[in-house]
Amino acid sequence: MHNALKYCGNILLFIILIISTQIPILLLKILFKNENPHLILGWVLVISSYLIIIWGVNYLIKKQTQQAVFKPLRLSDFRFSLMMFVVLILFKGLFLQFLSQLPTKQTFANDKAILSLVNHHSLLLMVLVIVILGPIAEELIFRGYFFSKFFKNHPWLQILISGLIFGLLHSPTNLIIAVIYIVMGWILGYTYYKRQNLSASLTTHILNNAPFIFMLFY
Repeated sequence: MHNALKYCGNILLFIILIISTQIPILLLKILFKNENPHLILGWVLVISSYLIIIWGVNYLIKKQTQQAVFKPLRLSDFRFSLMMFVVLILFKGLFLQFLSQLPTKQTFANDKAILSLVNHHSLLLMVLVIVILGPIAEELIFRGYFFSKFFKNHPWLQILISGLIFGLLHSPTNLIIAVIYIVMGWILGYTYYKRQNLSASLTTHILNNAPFIFMLFY
């Protein structure tokens, strides 16, 4: 009974952590969609909310594992992260080619929603959120916390389920587009599993998001 309650508590906390990652996005929508006079306040609130999430999840994982969450990135870790990034890019290219053949045009709702928030005031903040803070928070929750709490003796279940949740949350209304995010979640989960280092999956995540900067400028 105690174990069942503890497991339910872990699930509830996981859901709360996922919901918490939407707080900075909501703040961006409120503060930066229009010309807003409270620019400095907006920056402080968005960055602070991410830092609180990152600190909180980092604390929970460290308390569970009794180890540093982000270990130093070794050269072998970086090489593996880079290889997984290449695999992800190749998959995206092939899948997008497939989508181009479909009669109905598919849109990336998650990316479109983020781009719609960008104006000349929030540009630098969006880069910080998309390339640094967002990936750190997501890796801590979907890889760090999930792997430390659920299916500990079944790594392939960890990869499969965490990737599914990650993908569906990024594209909840379009299952075809969700496939890209699901596969991305699987690749990030596999990277973490193989290297046992959240810095490795974070590196792949950042490499994936970095080209998004060019979409903001052009």
